Amino acid sequence: MITVYDVEKNPIEVDEKTLVMKHNVYGIAIKNGKVLIVPQWHDDGFDFPGGHVELGEHHLDALIREFFEETGFDVEVGELICADTVFFKHPKRDYPTQHIGLVYAVNIKGGKISTDNFDEHEKTYASKAKFVTPNELKSIRYMSGLHEQLPTIISYIEWHAKKA
Repeated sequence: MITVYDVEKNPIEVDEKTLVMKHNVYGIAIKNGKVLIVPQWHDDGFDFPGGHVELGEHHLDALIREFFEETGFDVEVGELICADTVFFKHPKRDYPTQHIGLVYAVNIKGGKISTDNFDEHEKTYASKAKFVTPNELKSIRYMSGLHEQLPTIISYIEWHAKKA
């Protein structure tokens, strides 16, 4: 048995043989001292743009694709900010996952905020991306399995925002 966590960070005991391996990538886009987020699940929940790496897909290509799908922005991938392995139970999936997540800095090259490219699954829980300040970010619930990395991500955002 292994413990996985849901979006509310509640522990759930599952047989490790039921785990499905997922590799996800996320992008941190900062503009004018604000960071881009995608509201999810609740009015006070969010995640950073990104998602699942498809079989046969390079993870950086997946980040560019997922970022565009969730935000409407074309991006260039920058430095790796952090990485982690988490055990997660997505509320819209019937199975628990062993989730390897990579978080990269990204630079916006073009596009505009849009939900036009959401897939059918994203339409059930995500809303239009928006920019928020680092202080606003601290008051919103982070709905990702990578919640233990949020302090590292916020530190990166605050450091970058001061440079701007």
